[in-house]
Amino acid sequence: MTIEYEIKNQTKKEKKSIEYDTLLSLENCSLDTLEILQHFYYSDDIEQYKRNKSLRASKAEDLEKELKRFYEHITHEKIGRKKYFKLNGLYDIELLPLQKETKAGKNKLRATLEAIILYVLKNKVITDTDMTTNKWLIKLGLVSEKTIRGYTRFNSNITYDKFINTHFTETFNDPKITYFDFKVNQKYTRELSTKEKFNLLKVYYSHVDTIRNTFNNALMNLEKHNLIIHNPEIYYGKTENDLMRLELEEIKKFIEIQNELKEKLGLEKNRKYYMNAKFKTALKIRLEQGLEVKLYNGKTISNVYTSVFKQKAIINKFSKKQLNKYFEKNADVKKMYDLLTHELMQNYKGAIVDKLNQLYEREKQSKVKYFEDEKKNKLNELELMIKNKKALGKTEKLKDKIINEYKNLIQLQEIYGNLLNCKAEEITQSYNNYLKKAN
Repeated sequence: MTIEYEIKNQTKKEKKSIEYDTLLSLENCSLDTLEILQHFYYSDDIEQYKRNKSLRASKAEDLEKELKRFYEHITHEKIGRKKYFKLNGLYDIELLPLQKETKAGKNKLRATLEAIILYVLKNKVITDTDMTTNKWLIKLGLVSEKTIRGYTRFNSNITYDKFINTHFTETFNDPKITYFDFKVNQKYTRELSTKEKFNLLKVYYSHVDTIRNTFNNALMNLEKHNLIIHNPEIYYGKTENDLMRLELEEIKKFIEIQNELKEKLGLEKNRKYYMNAKFKTALKIRLEQGLEVKLYNGKTISNVYTSVFKQKAIINKFSKKQLNKYFEKNADVKKMYDLLTHELMQNYKGAIVDKLNQLYEREKQSKVKYFEDEKKNKLNELELMIKNKKALGKTEKLKDKIINEYKNLIQLQEIYGNLLNCKAEEITQSYNNYLKKAN
């Protein structure tokens, strides 16, 4: 699938396009500056770099912001005198590209999340230090437990039609839609197809991915500014009677097993492979055989786990002085932080609804543009057939048939958008009362 978007700064803008498969292929590779520029930056800057072999600091910073619209993690490495980029954590296709951060500040959602994290850590609202990402979101009141449960179930059962039909009714209540059918010139009520239900659920649950990604980016930024300790790679294993933290050698072995199963099941490009039902079953069977490893001290162990999962630790390390210094340079975060607690959460809810409405509108406009282009191509083909006297039937009727077919398809995008917008307001209604404890 081709992703079309625009890059712009204060002096220029340019239309860009990139294939999603290309974005996937760039992950985990060492890419030099020219390669990065060719994929993600302005044409004239590419030519300028070819001549000068260097990039001004301001442009390097702007380029980094463009990369962050696609990837969660951007790192650099030097081999000799040459600098290489490493891109990891490609966002889901429905989210691409993210809105670019500007000098005016972070986007509203990111700033609000940073304020919530800092508030909670400063006031010691949550006593746990390491949890899964989903558990952090629930504990912080960012997503309801019911929504996370639905998100996990959906991603584990996306290939099962029976589940999709049942889960859609549980989530959206009514599986029927009413619209004006231009083909027969009258109103028509029907049940959504399984494919339509799947697509709506996929777009709906992408809001959880948006929150997860923004939450992780907020943590990385706070860690970068030395305000928190953030360790996202803590592995635990469940045995029949206990919960154990994995040794480093066990983690290495476990990752090797994961990669083998991903390759075997054709899930290398699936970012949510760990929620795939077949993967989960295969991993469970493999874990039952035990993780036999030789430890650093020469001792051999073979623990049998019923499941292995990853948690992230978030620990406060900032002083009042450090926090105020951060606020001086990040006025948008301070503005959120200084709100009364209920106002802070209202701002969060507003930021989520704004983000979702943007996401749903972009999804709708993308589909509308696709069908408008398809209609134009079909009409052009028909005109060519008429010109060459190859069209069978009355030409006006043939034209009307094409026009009405695409009118229906475009009208459906509006109906799908309305269904999703109705859900947007519900997303953050269920909150923990954790902020009240600090007052």
